[in-house]
Amino acid sequence: MMKRWILLLLWVGFLFPPAAVAYQGGEKAVGDLSGIQTLDLLTAKQIALSGNPTVAAAQARVQQAAQRVRQASAAYWPQVDTSTSVFHSRLSDNEVNSSLQLARLFDTSVRLDNPDEQYSAGISASWVLFDGFARKFSIEAETLGELQQVKAGQEVSRQLLAAVAATYYNAQLFRENMAIAAADKAFNQRQVVEAETRLRVGTGALSDVLNFKVQANSARSRWNTAQLEYDRFLIGLVALMGFSEVEVPKGMMLSPLAPECDSEMQLPEPDALVAEALVNRPDLQQSDFRIQQSEAQIQLARADLFPKLNFSTELSGNRTNDPGYEGDDFGYALGLNLSYNLFSGGATQARVREALWVRTEAAQNRSDLSLSIAAEVRKAVAELRRAQAEIKLQRVNTELVQQNRDLVEQEYAAGQGTLVRLNEAQRDLITAKSRLALALVSLRQAWQNLESATGRILRD
Repeated sequence: MMKRWILLLLWVGFLFPPAAVAYQGGEKAVGDLSGIQTLDLLTAKQIALSGNPTVAAAQARVQQAAQRVRQASAAYWPQVDTSTSVFHSRLSDNEVNSSLQLARLFDTSVRLDNPDEQYSAGISASWVLFDGFARKFSIEAETLGELQQVKAGQEVSRQLLAAVAATYYNAQLFRENMAIAAADKAFNQRQVVEAETRLRVGTGALSDVLNFKVQANSARSRWNTAQLEYDRFLIGLVALMGFSEVEVPKGMMLSPLAPECDSEMQLPEPDALVAEALVNRPDLQQSDFRIQQSEAQIQLARADLFPKLNFSTELSGNRTNDPGYEGDDFGYALGLNLSYNLFSGGATQARVREALWVRTEAAQNRSDLSLSIAAEVRKAVAELRRAQAEIKLQRVNTELVQQNRDLVEQEYAAGQGTLVRLNEAQRDLITAKSRLALALVSLRQAWQNLESATGRILRD
């Protein structure tokens, strides 16, 4: 049993590392973001697990459950109590006279102390020898309750990591939109310079200059909007990581949105992922422990059908007007008590039936959860399949639109293309780049959703 406790504590320590753990080779403590120049997703997840108060609360619930196991285990030990008392009493004169007259009928030398002090002290012990295995199943039920809290803590971590990933990728998307808007602004500012040059030599029109200035201002406006959304998601990410600062540390940026790699374009087998999720998902494991706990509670309810045997012993002493106890002042008692309930109005049977129905409910909830998890995994695979197809489409489309915009720009510069066509080609390019960024983020998010659905996300 001691080995099981040690393994459990090691597992809890692994799941919930203390806030002082270092990351990035120990260069910077988790409690400080000021030294981070580029925040990647893995680091954000690690900091969130260490600093988020929801995870800390889950850890506290695990510790509460561990103490309930200790409380249940205490029933195997004898209960020892000590007591001591002193009573000071003073009788009225009438009571003294009456008591003396009555006592002296038998002994004329009797004296009566008034006031009177009575001292008593004692120690008692009781030990349950047999209780119908109630202690055994009570400990088992509480131990399974503790394991449920461990799995509940893992479930909190799973959901937290999924939220961190979603917030991180949304922030990355708007950071990419900022870059797209900046590129659009630079393009139109370059066109402004060229249009002004043509205007000065008499080969251009003022309307062209004004058009490109308007387009540059529109790009600046889109950049401002994207920056606002980027800052909002970055603040949300910092909050998920467990920091209360309203402002994000200056100079800290997210990792750039890298192109997709070959492994991200591989489609996994849904049936294998479903089987993996049914083994690894902590909420389903928690449900399994709940069923086992309900079975232990059935046996605990049945314990009242057995007799109960208790052993008790007591050593007590009494002394008058003097607390200096001697050996003759003490006496002792030993006893065995066997009790067996013959009739309780059907209460015991009702408790057993209630526990049976609790197990039935837990089993049905487990079946429903397993169906939901399987559907969640298959839905995540379908979303990943769509995201992979979309990224292929948008990658090809962006290349085509880029090539088209470059051709239209050359035609306009040579005086063979119209301003309207150039504006349209540039807008198409901005739209294509934005869709490509969205497709890339959707691909990454689809993988994170799949990792969360299978429980793999906890491996980070």
